[in-house]
Amino acid sequence: MLRRSSFSAISSIVLLSGMAEAGEPLFDSKPGHIWDQARDIFYVRRFSSGEVFDHPHASVPPWHEYFPFTFDPAFHEKVVLLLKAVENLPPAQMEEQPAIRRLIFLRELWAVFDGLHLVHNKWEKRQDDPAALIQALARRSELQSRLARIMKRLELTEEEIQALPNAFKITGEKNLFPRTFDPVLGEKPFFPSDLLDERGPWLTYSSELGPSIGGVLHSAFVNQRSVFTLHLRLKTLSKTDPADFSSFGDIVLWGHPADPRKKDIDGETFITGNYNTVRDMPRALDLCVRCHQETLGSRINGVGSLLPYLQTDLQKAGATVIEKKQASKEWKSYLRLRAAEPKTHD
Repeated sequence: MLRRSSFSAISSIVLLSGMAEAGEPLFDSKPGHIWDQARDIFYVRRFSSGEVFDHPHASVPPWHEYFPFTFDPAFHEKVVLLLKAVENLPPAQMEEQPAIRRLIFLRELWAVFDGLHLVHNKWEKRQDDPAALIQALARRSELQSRLARIMKRLELTEEEIQALPNAFKITGEKNLFPRTFDPVLGEKPFFPSDLLDERGPWLTYSSELGPSIGGVLHSAFVNQRSVFTLHLRLKTLSKTDPADFSSFGDIVLWGHPADPRKKDIDGETFITGNYNTVRDMPRALDLCVRCHQETLGSRINGVGSLLPYLQTDLQKAGATVIEKKQASKEWKSYLRLRAAEPKTHD
């Protein structure tokens, strides 16, 4: 099964997987790899306007209710056939693949599994056809079972987890980005290689006195699959300080703005809730400010206006996320389904 240390491994490996650009295959140099097909059917969203959302950094698929996967029999069957093809791959193309490849694919499917688990309450409120709801629940269960069996084959051993490369260290050593923010370069990314240096200018904080991560709401949004730590330089943020938009491209902005959520022609809501096109989504600090406004002294304005507490042990802070995940219904459901034998053989 997925082990305790695999949670932090998945968080760190995002740096490696995120280097692919939208539209480029993740698992092969050429389009059409079966893993890419399985990933894309969940992560590529095609709007009725013709616009395509395909963000390689997204931490969850761009769906709220997964209507096409559960209420559209033809589309559901297309997804099932694709998952069948992945399930039937020989060990050389699954279990025996390099650990990093399996980890990235596992991360993508894990988000889908959790997302499918959480949606049926929304269905019950929106559907007035009991028979259609029963069929949708059955389709959802089939997808979850197939995903669990695939995820089980992708799981890493403890030895593989311990041998994973340190993505943060590698990125810093390769000098892929400037080490400090340069206002002249605008939104060009930078990579502070001293971010985790205990003697450096960055402080890690949370809103709780005991061990805790800073981005509690962010980890909750991804169902505790990733650990979000918050780092502040010794000086406060200014309007010229950047924020990586890709980290927020899938966040739900509750009540910002106040207009009703827009829906595509199939009735499905875009994951960002208030934006029906990619161009409408805010960029960089404009998005952060919607909830947090600006930093003032020792207080962090926005949600709760809580005081920041210094966190010196990131391992203990990360462990709190793992404990929440292991207690979740999604995790227990995964353990149950991965242990079950398929009822029929494809």
